Amino acid sequence: MKVKRWLVGLLAAVMVMTMLPYTAYAADIPGSTEETGDVSETGDISETVETTEKLTDQEQTSGKETIQAQETQEVPETPIQSKKETSTEESDLADSTIEESLISEEEIDSVCLALGAEALAVGSTVQEGGLTYTVTRLASDNAHGVVSVADGKSVSGAVVVPASIQINDMPYDVTALADSAFEGNANLTSIDLSATDLSSIGQYCFKGCTGLTSVDCPEAIVYTNVKRQAFSGCTALKELTFNYVQILKNTLPFMNSGITRITVLNPVNFGANAFSGLSEGFTLICPNNLEASKIDAYSFGTTKNVTIQVADAAAKTALEEKFGASVTVVSLSGGEETIVASVRDGNGNVTTYTSMAAAFEAINVSEDAGPFYMTVPYTSEGIDWSGSATVPNKKTTIDFSGNNVCLPASLVLQAPLTIKNINNFTNADGGELCTLEAGDNAFVMQNGGSFGFAKISGSNLTFDKILPHSTPLGSEPCQLVGTGNNAVLHIQNVGSSSYIYDLPDMNGFSELILTDAYMKINAGEAAKLKRVTLNNGGLTVLDTVELSSIGGNGTLRFAEGASLTVTDQAEGTFRLPDLSDNAPVPVTVPANSALILKNANGDIVEPQVAVSVVEVSGGNLNNKGYASMAEAMEAIAGDDGNGTYTVILKDNAAMGLDDGSSNTCSLPAKTIVLDGCGYKLSQPVTSRNYLGINGNLTLKNVELDMNRTYLYNYAEGAEITFEGTVTGKLGLAQDKTDKNAEGATFVVCSPVSKTILASLGGNTGNNYNYPPSTTVVLKGYGTAEEPALGRFNSQIVPSAGSSSSALRELVLENSYVPIFPAAYDSQTIKISGSGGISVSPGAQVTAATIYGWDASAGDAQVLLKKKSAGFEKLIVRGEVSGTTKVKISGDEIPEDGTVLVQAPHGAADSFYLDGVPGKSLIRQTNGDYVVAAPTVSVSGGTLNNGVYGTLAAAMDAIRADGGTEYTVKLLDNVNLETDLTLADTTLVLDGDGHTLSAGGTNAYINVPNNLTIRNIKLDLENTSIHYTPNTDDKRVIELESTVSGTVKSLLDDSQSRWLDFKLNGNSVQVGKITGTVSTIGTNLTDLFLTGFGAIDDPISLDGKAETLAALVLDNSFLAIAGDVTDLGTIRTSSKTSGGGLILKDNAAINALSLWTDTAFGIRIPSGKTLTINNNVVGRQIPVSIEGQPEDGQVLIRAAKGAADSFVLTGVDEKVELVWSKADGTYTVHIHSYGEWKSDDINHWHECSCGKKSDEGAHISDNGVVTKEPTTAEAGERTYSCTICGKVIRTETIEKVEPGHKHDFGTKWKFDEKNHWHECSCGEKSDEGAHISDNGVVTKEPTTAEAGERTYSCTICGKVIRTETIEKVEPGHKHDFGTKWKFDEKNHWHECSCGEKSDEGAHISNNGIVTKASTTTEAGERTYSCTVCGKVLRTETIAKEVSSSETPRTGDESHILLWFILLGASMTGLICIVVFNRKKKSRR
Repeated sequence: MKVKRWLVGLLAAVMVMTMLPYTAYAADIPGSTEETGDVSETGDISETVETTEKLTDQEQTSGKETIQAQETQEVPETPIQSKKETSTEESDLADSTIEESLISEEEIDSVCLALGAEALAVGSTVQEGGLTYTVTRLASDNAHGVVSVADGKSVSGAVVVPASIQINDMPYDVTALADSAFEGNANLTSIDLSATDLSSIGQYCFKGCTGLTSVDCPEAIVYTNVKRQAFSGCTALKELTFNYVQILKNTLPFMNSGITRITVLNPVNFGANAFSGLSEGFTLICPNNLEASKIDAYSFGTTKNVTIQVADAAAKTALEEKFGASVTVVSLSGGEETIVASVRDGNGNVTTYTSMAAAFEAINVSEDAGPFYMTVPYTSEGIDWSGSATVPNKKTTIDFSGNNVCLPASLVLQAPLTIKNINNFTNADGGELCTLEAGDNAFVMQNGGSFGFAKISGSNLTFDKILPHSTPLGSEPCQLVGTGNNAVLHIQNVGSSSYIYDLPDMNGFSELILTDAYMKINAGEAAKLKRVTLNNGGLTVLDTVELSSIGGNGTLRFAEGASLTVTDQAEGTFRLPDLSDNAPVPVTVPANSALILKNANGDIVEPQVAVSVVEVSGGNLNNKGYASMAEAMEAIAGDDGNGTYTVILKDNAAMGLDDGSSNTCSLPAKTIVLDGCGYKLSQPVTSRNYLGINGNLTLKNVELDMNRTYLYNYAEGAEITFEGTVTGKLGLAQDKTDKNAEGATFVVCSPVSKTILASLGGNTGNNYNYPPSTTVVLKGYGTAEEPALGRFNSQIVPSAGSSSSALRELVLENSYVPIFPAAYDSQTIKISGSGGISVSPGAQVTAATIYGWDASAGDAQVLLKKKSAGFEKLIVRGEVSGTTKVKISGDEIPEDGTVLVQAPHGAADSFYLDGVPGKSLIRQTNGDYVVAAPTVSVSGGTLNNGVYGTLAAAMDAIRADGGTEYTVKLLDNVNLETDLTLADTTLVLDGDGHTLSAGGTNAYINVPNNLTIRNIKLDLENTSIHYTPNTDDKRVIELESTVSGTVKSLLDDSQSRWLDFKLNGNSVQVGKITGTVSTIGTNLTDLFLTGFGAIDDPISLDGKAETLAALVLDNSFLAIAGDVTDLGTIRTSSKTSGGGLILKDNAAINALSLWTDTAFGIRIPSGKTLTINNNVVGRQIPVSIEGQPEDGQVLIRAAKGAADSFVLTGVDEKVELVWSKADGTYTVHIHSYGEWKSDDINHWHECSCGKKSDEGAHISDNGVVTKEPTTAEAGERTYSCTICGKVIRTETIEKVEPGHKHDFGTKWKFDEKNHWHECSCGEKSDEGAHISDNGVVTKEPTTAEAGERTYSCTICGKVIRTETIEKVEPGHKHDFGTKWKFDEKNHWHECSCGEKSDEGAHISNNGIVTKASTTTEAGERTYSCTVCGKVLRTETIAKEVSSSETPRTGDESHILLWFILLGASMTGLICIVVFNRKKKSRR
């Protein structure tokens, strides 16, 4: 036994110790420890409840029933129930069981068979809008189906869950969110459940939806059961608002979420831990009060610092008694008053009020735009609204919570209003019924409140679950009145397929919408409506009913003998459950209607189709068919819609005549498009008849059989269009608008036939008092080569003076037509796109006249040909705009001088000749456009490359145009027969490579304004370019470098200021250039020379230029000699302008004005002098000497010069230019220097003139002991200048004391090169050259000022030198890069500007073995800087010592464990021994 006990003890100890590492390791694995989160009956929760267990598959199967059983508990009765459910269904399983029992299997099979769909069963899934739904109850004709949202894990962003979905054309209501439906969907940001009747939000439904920020809960009166951890882990969700909600015990639906506030309008029941696990400071708001009995004392679980806000003091007191100090309870009323209403604003904030009037007033003055939600708590005493007829002025919903409400006599809405959940309305003041006027504000009455209204009017009325009445006895029906053009009445959730309601008393509504509503309709009621829309509802037709439009989906039933005719539009899918096989379908619709009808067996049946000749769409008529044109026009005339009406022929049709009229048919004053679709439109009247047009009309694709019909337009500004294939005959189409009114526009589009064109005519204007106002537009007729239509009827192109059919304008849009003599004499032809005319007079007549020609908006052409009497000619009497090409038809070429166009009001470029090589149309002053060879073109102003025969004609055109700048281009060589005066404007004369010459002698080209000449050869040897201004101004006459040839002279004798002659390059030769002098003797003309001459081949102006104010030399070299003062001031235009003055002899100039440090220079031969009579402007003007400089030569005389005006270049440094201020001379002096001269400080070489050279301070040597010291006598050290040898100083060396020992001290001494320690006896030690550091920035650079870096000796500290750091450019940012720079001690990053960063001393690592040692060879360890990587040092590793011992592995990782095991085992043994001994002693 002892052995066994010992073994057991030892084994237990070993097991414990060996399990310790495993246990520690396992403890670190996530999820390795199961967290149960048990909840005690008292509501206490252990601190480990942060996540709830996930069951295994087997556990979930068996555990769901347990969970659901725990969550099911009694719900207190309330006066309000769900709209479709009469029993409380408290679990998904129970829902399925109850709902399946409502329909037998036979009914399910029949429903599926009737729908013609796959067999649908409870549990089937469907997908819509990214959500997966599970069917929990099948639909039938008597009841909606029910679905739950099963899976929304793949949706993202904002999701809206609909109230119902369609499955096989049957409605299915969404009543639940299944377990884990959205669990873990981090992409879901918001979900809108407000439209649903949601009874359950399943367990884990939104768990872990970390992106969810907003949830709109159901607004309907349905108890919503929020199940286990439904919102747990929704960390981004901060607030929730519920209407009716219950939370069962221990479900923790909001645990670990970000929710800080929950508002519950109508609390049902809150179990233990309903709000556990929320953030500290959580607030529960119950604005309509919270009864203490409806909340468990442990509802808040682990949530700390909770606040409950309730309506009044009584509820506050009851809750304080229940929770004590653990919860803060606040009364929203702040006192003892009873809360009548609570209001939630658009931001979710809730405020309570003691009266409805106070609530309305607060809404009306609020800056919040809403919408607002007002809740009125239930009270047995009811609510009095009659005391104040105040209504909110912002969109508001009022939930009366099942109260009776006393109405005022009248209510006038100021904003959209919804009232809901009223038990009943009563009336104040002796029962006077209420009149409600909604106007354009939407009004909704939902769930209750049948009686109390005399009339409700508005443009958008909705009644949900109720129809309004006046009194319970119904003696006076409530009147529903639609206001506005498109009023809508919406009835929903009223009746069923087995209980069908009568429509209320209604008038003025355009559309009736039935949503889940079942109503009856008769012919009288249908006549009041334009459209009925069904959304899962039903309509029972009682008699012969006609509707304009029907749409949607639902059920149609018919009383015996009843039928439905839809005249305009029929669409949607409808079931006819009473219609058996082969029975006639009592529905008639227009052709091509998108309507699907199904009989009782689910088979699709075809409605009857109305036969129509004409179909109309537009306004309020939607593809409505009519038996005749007369009916269609009557419908259009009676329709109150706007826009275009399209009339489509379905067969041949006749127009017909107005009632009571034997010869007239008038169309409505609307915009009408009549599309014949190839059919014939006739007027079966043999005598003349009239078709009156009173609005815009388009006729297209129709054959007109209306030979005796006169189409008369009476609408001002109407557009009558013929397009497509319009053929047949029309007697006349004429504009009959008043003579002083805006006429019609007839638009005719190809291929409309010529017979239709021939019928068109203008209005009855006359050419004197009231000009024509009708326009004809032709589109797409003819081509440029082949004009279309042949000869026009005279009515479309009436003769001048016609009083019955004149036109104002004929517009040719991509059309080319012929015209005839005088046919267009009273109208303008306008080109749009591309288009044109051909002149087609008779054989002997060669001219055709039009009034005006407008080619400004298109590519225009005039086509002419030669007749026997000569070439055709176009005459334009009136205005001309745009540019038109004139083409010649045939091979004949017009001779020079032929007039092709006469247009007195045309411009030079209005017409140009195209396709005749070498010929142009040249406009003459009388307006004739004559064929000639063009020599000049002009662009600028309004002239667009117009061509002219002479320069003089071009100048005339420019003068007439009056612009400010023109380019005149030569198209050929031009010879001037006489003097030419240019237009007084800025001109560019571009020769385009041609020659300009003049035949006469002493001829002039007079230039009054700026002139630039380029790309031309000038043959003007006897012609002067003469400046003749009309006004004083600064002007330029310039000959660019592309000008060559000769000009007699450039002459300015105007006495006007100022003129610049500018010559560029050497290619043009000017005989003479003469400037002008003002009346007071001031020269006014400047000459600019650019690119003339070279330094070795300068140009000469000797005898070629005179009376100049200035000569500007840019990169030009000018040779001068003698007196050239007549050239004025010599200057350059810029600092970089090169060139110079090259003296050939002594020369005198007037003045010199150059830039400082100019590139311009002066070269003077040795022995010659330049005299400058007046000002010298500039500094450091370079002067060079040609030949050997002579000492004492006067190089320049300039009395007004300065010491630094000139600088001598290209000479030895001993040659200097010496300025004498006294006589203004600049003299050459050659310095001669002798031996060194010195004083105590400096040394130098000196010229006889006193100028010093090589001057500098003495530089001492280190001294030389010229006398050694002894114990008896002092010695001597002599210091001398290392440059000039002068003895600078002597120094005594003290006598040497017997036994003297040198003491050099620690203080460094230094000079410029060395440093040392020095003994008192003068002996030096540690002497060495300075070693510079890397420099330290002692002054930071800025954008305005340079910085400074100082370099010092690293040993003695002497400043060796300073270095300038350049100014930082504006916007400069240091870029130190990533590459390290280093020296022996430091490392740093350096910017391109020299600035350093991150500078620091090297930091060594612990060394790396770069070469391993062996028994035969030593190794090496390298130490590097851990920052920059620089190798700092290397270290030798000794060779390995040979040994026969087995080397240690270095692995000691298990020693500690074995010691622990050993100790534990020993402890176990000792315990067993002690235990056994004690046991023996007790025995």
